Amino acid sequence: MCRLAGIRQGDPPYLIAEIGTAHWGSVPLACELVDMVAESGWQAAKFQMYVVGDFLSPGNPIAKHYSNCEFTATEWTWIRRHCNDVGVEFVASVFSPCLYEFYEKLEPAALKVASSEARFGRCMDWAQQVDMPVLISTGMLDEDEIRRLLYLDIDDLTLMHCVSLYPHRAEASLVGWITRLNLIYGVAVGYSDHTAHTDGALAASLAVWQGAPVIEKHIVPGYDAAGPDTDCALDYAGMLQYRQAVDTTYLLATQDAYKRSSVEMAQREATERTKERGWRRP
Repeated sequence: MCRLAGIRQGDPPYLIAEIGTAHWGSVPLACELVDMVAESGWQAAKFQMYVVGDFLSPGNPIAKHYSNCEFTATEWTWIRRHCNDVGVEFVASVFSPCLYEFYEKLEPAALKVASSEARFGRCMDWAQQVDMPVLISTGMLDEDEIRRLLYLDIDDLTLMHCVSLYPHRAEASLVGWITRLNLIYGVAVGYSDHTAHTDGALAASLAVWQGAPVIEKHIVPGYDAAGPDTDCALDYAGMLQYRQAVDTTYLLATQDAYKRSSVEMAQREATERTKERGWRRP
């Protein structure tokens, strides 16, 4: 069963690796990135599915890049199968309505709705019909638009706090909003991390400390890789460090009982024996 199903605030962090277009339209490279996800202990690989003409005008300066990164239905099936083979859950943001039905047939772990899509009726109508967890980014939404999401008929909803600047520094991440959104709206609130990779897991760790159960972060084959998201993405070594940081933060945040370690107890016993013998000035 997908770990995202029924996830709640304060659950152990579920890490989603946003591959985006870092595969550059290459199925082998996409599968290598999925392998990175598996080997670093992250739970899911996330992609962007689209027909480029449906969501970008020909004159858009990034249209050529996205056109080069577009996969066919057969290629998506291969990638989905590879995720299953290595034990990584498959997630995508779907930007083209003509792909909605196909995406459901791939049996993904969840639907991720970009904040740009959350403002449009057709995508949100579909989000209410799917039988899977739905994650919605809040980056481009104002408070009224976020509030309206709670009136939608979505049984398994997680809001994903984010700042839609690629990249930004950790001090601009506004992660304090995670607690606010959770308390006001009563739903799980995760974090989509677009901070510069040089800031490591600082913002994500603060999100986990506030109970964020889902963390999403871009990944790339290496920091020398070309692409629009490299500056806010992690390489393999960065993924390992990030995983360790959020896991350690979760451990610290959920220690609800004070327990002395065996080393501390040994020191205590040694101190008590010293007192029993009496203290002498050396």
